[in-house]
Amino acid sequence: MVDPKVVKVEETKETFRQRISDLLEDMWERIGQHHHGVSGKSLHGVTPDTDLSERGNALTYSLELAGMDENDVEVTIDADRLIIRGEKQDEREEENEDYVFKERRFGRFERSFTLPANVDQEKVQAKFSKGVLTVTVPRTPSDKGEAKKIPITSA
Repeated sequence: MVDPKVVKVEETKETFRQRISDLLEDMWERIGQHHHGVSGKSLHGVTPDTDLSERGNALTYSLELAGMDENDVEVTIDADRLIIRGEKQDEREEENEDYVFKERRFGRFERSFTLPANVDQEKVQAKFSKGVLTVTVPRTPSDKGEAKKIPITSA
């Protein structure tokens, strides 16, 4: 008879690690989606680090894309979403090369960001310099003056 109190340590460690990993991944994905509608997915572990800043009437998205150039990246606006896609390719041929470890990653990625309603889509600019893609999204000035009272009518 198997003692129900005996637990295999290796299985429990891996299951626990996977559950914690899944929990943290879900948590960060939800936080990202809540804060400016950030989401992203990657294949083969490529997810560019992104900074979002706001200055005056513009949002600036800066993505770290080391080892890539402007021909490897596509920037589009679809309705209220800024979508950035790309692929980092490993162009080296490796024949019988033994690695001690390998940290550089290659593959496809996609990041998307929910844009505010007052974006001037015609003036969005993307620039690539020294491995950093910078997308500037201007906003149209909003009337932040006085509050406007909306009349209520009876039906």
